[in-house]
Amino acid sequence: MAGTQPDDLTHDGESDPGVVPSSGPPPRRASMFDDPVVKLLSVVAAVVIVLFLSTVVAALYLGILGSDTPRTRMERDLNAYEFQTSAGTRDPEVWRAYIGALVDSGQLQKAQQAVDRGMKVIDDRPGADMMFAQAQVHFSSKKYEKAVETATEGMAALTAYHEAQLKVDGSPEQKGQQISQNYWGMLYLRALSYVELGEFGEAIADFDEYLDERGGASDVYVLRGDAKVEVGDEAGAEEDYRTALNFIQDNKGALDGLEKLGVKP
Repeated sequence: MAGTQPDDLTHDGESDPGVVPSSGPPPRRASMFDDPVVKLLSVVAAVVIVLFLSTVVAALYLGILGSDTPRTRMERDLNAYEFQTSAGTRDPEVWRAYIGALVDSGQLQKAQQAVDRGMKVIDDRPGADMMFAQAQVHFSSKKYEKAVETATEGMAALTAYHEAQLKVDGSPEQKGQQISQNYWGMLYLRALSYVELGEFGEAIADFDEYLDERGGASDVYVLRGDAKVEVGDEAGAEEDYRTALNFIQDNKGALDGLEKLGVKP
């Protein structure tokens, strides 16, 4: 039968002298992947595909793609900060920015959870970033007494750290680096908390310290002027309002304050 006839035999059953019988498996045909250039291009293509898929996954996570794409810059920032904090970043600025964005968007419960996680992740000694964030969450949650307590604790921790670093040879503090800016942020937040609690004398004292360091803060002069009105110091309030106007001539708070006092700008 034709189907059983060996390829190396003639039709009469004898060997064809022009055909060499095979003594082993036929040689492998050359493949395009044997070419080193093709191999390199294949590897590059694989890497590109992996990077592309990683980018797509990250974009989906951040909300850049999909039907729930963030519509505002705040939403995009929140997604980006959440991605970084979930990835385990130890950058205190990222944590502070993330918690601040949560507070600004009214997600106070989530902000508190982020503070709790941040306390376990970053070293809070140099800048007391998480204590500052905690004070912000308390203030925004209208827990003003807790805000005062946390801000006071944070300011004390920053003062102690700064003083300790001043004794370390060659430290940035010895070379003139000032106390962390978070100190002034917590001082300001504590003053606002005192105002909300109706403790205007304490608020004025905090505003005094703040303005001794940052005398160009027009709105803080207005806030101190308002507090002085509450304690009956109308002359001091008028002076603060006028000082605020020296910095910003159309400062509405200062103009309103002078109007309430019955004096002209």
